[in-house]
Amino acid sequence: MEATKIALQNRLQLLSIILAWFALVIAVLSLTGWFFQIESLRSSFGAAGTMKVNTALCILGCSLSIISLRLKRTGITRLLAILVFLICQISILEYFLNQNLGIDQLFYTDVVTDPTLEPPGRMSLLSACNIYIITLALVAFTYQRYGLAQLLVAFFFILTYASFLGHLYGITQFYQFGRFSTIAGHTALALLLLNLSILLYCSESGWMKIFSSPYMGGKLARTSFGYFLLTVPILMGFYLYGLNQWNFTPTSSLVSSFLVICLITLPIAHIFLNRLDKLDAILQKTNSNLKQTNADLAVRNQELTNINQSLDDIVYMASHDLKGPINNLEAIFRELNVLIKSQLPPEDQQLIFFGANSVNNLKKTIQDLTQIIQSQQIDTQEPERIQLVPLLTEIQDELQSEINESAATFYLNLQTEYVFFSRIHLRSIFSNLISNALKYRSPERAPEINISAEPVPGGVQLRIADNGLGLTEVQQAKLFTLFKRFHNHVAGSGIGLYLIKRTIENYGGQIAVTSTINTGTAFTIFLPQQT
Repeated sequence: MEATKIALQNRLQLLSIILAWFALVIAVLSLTGWFFQIESLRSSFGAAGTMKVNTALCILGCSLSIISLRLKRTGITRLLAILVFLICQISILEYFLNQNLGIDQLFYTDVVTDPTLEPPGRMSLLSACNIYIITLALVAFTYQRYGLAQLLVAFFFILTYASFLGHLYGITQFYQFGRFSTIAGHTALALLLLNLSILLYCSESGWMKIFSSPYMGGKLARTSFGYFLLTVPILMGFYLYGLNQWNFTPTSSLVSSFLVICLITLPIAHIFLNRLDKLDAILQKTNSNLKQTNADLAVRNQELTNINQSLDDIVYMASHDLKGPINNLEAIFRELNVLIKSQLPPEDQQLIFFGANSVNNLKKTIQDLTQIIQSQQIDTQEPERIQLVPLLTEIQDELQSEINESAATFYLNLQTEYVFFSRIHLRSIFSNLISNALKYRSPERAPEINISAEPVPGGVQLRIADNGLGLTEVQQAKLFTLFKRFHNHVAGSGIGLYLIKRTIENYGGQIAVTSTINTGTAFTIFLPQQT
């Protein structure tokens, strides 16, 4: 659906550029009429007014500005818009000050217009105001500000549409708004195209956002807009034709126009109501299927929970039942070691050692399984505000003997003083990672442990890095797997990092590792924070 939406927005933007090109052509034709003295191009259709040179130049500048915006040339867009803005600003001031400020015939001397009727070369007030708003909208678009600009342009779109219909049906009141405010037919058409071009260009934003929606609301908006553009001239045309050609009374002509509009509206309404009905049926069916799927999923989840609980119970029972025999075996080997070890040859003594060691490993495995089961049953705790420095100092004090033995050095770079997290879990994470950094140190150098914390979007990032033995890429890929160990010269169970990863992910966080053999290892942790 996202691809459909983007394709629709691209089509609307392309239509916007086409409309801008049409407005540009109208402006060029008008300029041609002035420079080559072609009356039909100056006045086009309609009985009143001509497109002044300044008006044509401003429409030309706005059209090029829209095209530049499409080409991502925002600098050119702003420059053209500002130049046109200045021309319109001075023209509007001339109306309010009732003075000639020299802009009317700056680019061309108008000897055609009767100065007793209107100032030669001066664009109409409506044209100047409309183009003024268009230039502001173009500049706003370059700064991604759409809402108010679209609203103002939509207002002038309605005015220019009314002016265009006035010329189309000869209704003077629609295109003549007082003295010096007559707007020519092709000027109204060009401004209408420019306004529509502006509205469609960024239809995915602002007030026009619904217009580019691929959903039913967007389809209804586009159809309603087309219906408005179509039915208004039909209604007006039929009404005027009934009055002038068929000699209808105003009431009869109005009723006839209403019936024609009904004949147009009813099929369109029928089509849309059918679509809405089908969509509603599909929605109801989809909701029903979704409810059934959710119910099935809940049953499956409950079954899975029961199975997992049963497996945990089996493992727990097995480990619990094995504790007694294993403790007995451990005691037997201990007694054998005391009573008869000295009476056996070395090779037989080795057998007792292997047996005792195997029992000890089995005991540790059962303890690890019990710890894993307990960790799965522990829910996340309510986060609290934890000061990092006191917590790290507490962990260093706990590991002081290992730190002294290895001559380890700690470096802190804390850009945030605290984090929101479960204290017991954060302490476990830091303690485990720092302990590992001390255990798996390089024999060639004293350990250096760098601990940093910095705020990032949505949370805080912690980093614990050392200069220890390091890991290969293959080892890194399996590092958080249960019971995986890569350095056998140090005692361990292979579940610490597994439990750390599980704990962090239970709180919505992430942990990642980067490492280089004989250089060191770095753990990066993201913890979401309260906002």
